[in-house]
Amino acid sequence: MPRSYKKLGRLLCSNQTKGLDKIDVPHVTNIRDENAGDPKTWTGPWKMVTHPQDIAKVVKNMNQIQYYQARNTPFGSGPLAAAVGRQGDTIIANAIINGEHPTIAPTLMPETLRILDSPSCHYHQVAQSSRKITADEFTGSYKVAGESTSFSPSGRHIGHYKAYLQDPILVSLHATMMSIPFQVGIVPDCWR
Repeated sequence: MPRSYKKLGRLLCSNQTKGLDKIDVPHVTNIRDENAGDPKTWTGPWKMVTHPQDIAKVVKNMNQIQYYQARNTPFGSGPLAAAVGRQGDTIIANAIINGEHPTIAPTLMPETLRILDSPSCHYHQVAQSSRKITADEFTGSYKVAGESTSFSPSGRHIGHYKAYLQDPILVSLHATMMSIPFQVGIVPDCWR
């Protein structure tokens, strides 16, 4: 079946290039429209952008919108953001991790306080171990796993992990990340 799919793909898309060659964006005519330019809620007409520089500009603008979503939240700006710091390594940040509310807590909304409570109460500690998953163990486990194996609640197909096997740096990185829960004694939600 995969071979037939590839063959059909080559026949139907023989002139298609690798990479992004077009992108559909909302065709905004009235900038005052409440949903102007937001692809999630846009109901108006669309236009196709094909020029590489224009595609890069659209992608850059969409990334800025996505990456700055938290800017107007208590964690992105304001007294709480300043108290926690950009690196999250302040005395107040450590107090929050230990379950203490910061001195500015009375000024925060109840929803924010619930979020601040979560680092200290939702993780189940397990026995720590010096166990480290090696790159060879990571590689060996994914080489034998079948493509149809249901793998992760993250939605990543096992083929993504098999593709990592071609790059020793990615293999080492993933093996290290898989070792961290054993070494620090925290069970990630996706493992439960």
